[in-house]
Amino acid sequence: MKNSKYFLSALWLCVFALFLASCSDDSKTAGGSTEDSGIVAIKDRDVAGVAQKGPFVKGSAVTVYELEGKSLNPTGRIFTTKVSSDKGEYAFQKLNLVSQYAVFEALGYYRNEVTGEISSGTVTLSALVDLTETDSVNINVLTHIDNDRVRELVQDGSGFADARKKSKTEISSAFGMTPPTAGFENLDVFGNDAGDAELLAVSMMLQSDLKSGELGSRLADVSEDIAQDGEWNDESVKGEIANWVASANLDSIYANVNSWGFAEQPVEKSDLYSGFVEENKQYISERPSEILDSSASDGEESSSSEKVESSGSSSSADSPASSSSVVVTGETFVDERDGNVYRYVKIGYQVWMAENLRYVSTGSHCFNDDESECEKFGRLYEYSEGLCPAGWHMPTQAEWTVLFDAVGGVDVAGKALRAVGAWNVENYPLTADDTDAYGFSALPSGVYIFGDHENAGFYLSSTLVGGDAVYDVGIVGNGDSAYESNALFTTAISARCVMD
Repeated sequence: MKNSKYFLSALWLCVFALFLASCSDDSKTAGGSTEDSGIVAIKDRDVAGVAQKGPFVKGSAVTVYELEGKSLNPTGRIFTTKVSSDKGEYAFQKLNLVSQYAVFEALGYYRNEVTGEISSGTVTLSALVDLTETDSVNINVLTHIDNDRVRELVQDGSGFADARKKSKTEISSAFGMTPPTAGFENLDVFGNDAGDAELLAVSMMLQSDLKSGELGSRLADVSEDIAQDGEWNDESVKGEIANWVASANLDSIYANVNSWGFAEQPVEKSDLYSGFVEENKQYISERPSEILDSSASDGEESSSSEKVESSGSSSSADSPASSSSVVVTGETFVDERDGNVYRYVKIGYQVWMAENLRYVSTGSHCFNDDESECEKFGRLYEYSEGLCPAGWHMPTQAEWTVLFDAVGGVDVAGKALRAVGAWNVENYPLTADDTDAYGFSALPSGVYIFGDHENAGFYLSSTLVGGDAVYDVGIVGNGDSAYESNALFTTAISARCVMD
C-alpha cells in the first residue's frame, strides 16, 4: 500500500510537470517577466529578514509559499529554512519563483515582550510581499494583518500595488499609526525609526497579558475584521487593549526588551499608547490600580487544572472539530468529544500527544477493519481538517521539522521517537536498544488496509502537496532515520496532534 502511495504521488507530479511545461509554451517570459500581465519570475534571489512577535527563537521554522501571479493562489511549491539567531534572523539563498508574489510564514516560539520570557506556545505570522520591491522581508503582526486585507482587495479587483497601498493606510489608521513610507515588512521592533517604535507598540498591545493561544485567536479575529472593510470594528477588543495599556507598567516592559541586547540603541516608548487609550477610553470598564501581573502571563506553564480553550487561531494548522475545551490534568488530557484520555509530552518547546489519535471520524479506520487494532495502535485517518481536539492542531511540516531537530535531527529521529517494545526485535534488531527517551512512543501502526503493519508508522501533517496529497512522516523499524514523504488524501495513516 505504501509503494502504491509513492507511485500515485509520483504520477501526479509528472502530470503536473507536463501541465507546467505546456503552460510555459503559451507565455513569453524573456528576462523573467510575462509582458502582458506584469508578472515577474524571481531568479536566484537571496532574501533575508527577521521574524518578530517578539523575536522568534532560534530554530523556528520559516516557509516561503510560491504564489501564482494573477490569483495569488499557492502553486504548491514551498521553501523552508530556520531562524538562525534568537534575534529572529533568517535567510534564503537563490530562491526561484514563478512570480514576484510570495508569502513568508514564521512558526515557532517567541520572546514575549511583556513578560520577557519565552512563550509557552507557538504562534504563526505571515507576510505577503512583492519581491521586485525588496529582498528584505521582516515578518510581524502588521504584515500578518496586511496579508488578509491585501488578498481581500485583490479578490475584489484591485491591482496588487493599489491593494498594498490601501491596506497600509487602513491598518495604520486602525491602530493610530502614521503610515510608514515603505511596507510593513521593512519595520523592525528593534529599529530606531518612529515606525519601528509603533510596530513594537502594536505588537505589545495585541499581546497584552494573553497567552500564546489567546494571542493567536486575537490576531485571527483582528485580521478577519479589518480584511472585510478596512476598518477595525470590534470595539470590545479595543476596550480590552486600552484597559491593559492603562494598567500596565510600560517602563518595566521596555526594560525587558532592552535587557535582551538585540537593539543597537535602546528602544523607546511610542506615543501610540496614550493616543490609543484616549481614542478608546469610552470602552474601558475599569482601570485596576495594580500594575500588570506577569505571573499570570505567557511565560508560565499551564497548571494541572487549566482549560485550554479552542482558539481558531493562526497558530493552529487546522480548525478543531469541537468548540469544547480540553482539560489538561498533569501529563494527560481528556478529549471531551468522546472522553478519550491521552498522554502528552513536552519535547523542546513543543507539547505533543504521546499516543495516536483514536477519535472516530468520517474517513477513519482500524487496520484490517479490526477494532482491536484501533485499541492498540489508534485509528488511521484519511486527510481532513478538524481531526484534533480543541486546543490542539495537526502539525505542519515545519512543526515536524522542529520536533526532529529537538531530538537530534531527522537522521536519528526514528530511533529517538520509537516506542519501546513496539517492534519485533527478532525482525528489527535495531530496535533492541530503543529507550523512547523523549516519551513520544511512535508505533508501527501501518497504512490502511494492509500496509506496513508492525513495520512502520506514518503520521499526517496539515501541509498540502499539490491538490490531492499531504506531507507525512514515517518511523520504521529497520533504520534510525525518520522518513519524509507524501500521502494521498485517500491514504489512511496515524495522527498525532500538537498543542496550540
